[in-house]
Amino acid sequence: PRWRWLKRTRQLKKAAKFTAFWCRKYDIPAQFIGGHTGDSGITGHSYLGEAGGNHGDPGAGFPWERFMRYVRYYRKNGWYS
Repeated sequence: PRWRWLKRTRQLKKAAKFTAFWCRKYDIPAQFIGGHTGDSGITGHSYLGEAGGNHGDPGAGFPWERFMRYVRYYRKNGWYS
């Protein structure tokens, strides 16, 4: 659930740093796009259905808005901080 993700700040930040690195390297916009929209950006397996391997991760409670805020910060300022 969401409350559990929000207690895992270190894990969210570490994943955001990793994501920011790839966003910068491949010029991927640091924006959440949900499922198949035709836009470039970041999504989760759960939004892709069969194309995402029918996985449910990261789950309905994942705090996308906070994660994306971290991704944008690290993409702009560097992931080594």
